[in-house]
Amino acid sequence: MKASIRVERERLIFVTSFHHVGRELSGIMEALAFAKLEAYEDSDDREYASQDFFLCSVEPFVFTYKTREREIVDSFARWLDAAVAVAFKEYGDRL
Repeated sequence: MKASIRVERERLIFVTSFHHVGRELSGIMEALAFAKLEAYEDSDDREYASQDFFLCSVEPFVFTYKTREREIVDSFARWLDAAVAVAFKEYGDRL
């Protein structure tokens, strides 16, 4: 999942990545969240002058192929809300 927001010269790109854990397919998966902050030269510029990546999730969200959606929907929503809050905090500090 990828989302972005841009206000004048500052852009936030938020990404949630889902992938399996380990080299072999074990049935264990996790989600991670990270973001990229881009600064542009001016508000009309399409080329960015700088970019910074940072991790938004303190811990990965772990689940297995046997996990039922209804069992984790609330905990995943809390995990995602916390990750988005970290991203918006960093973004707000840049504005």
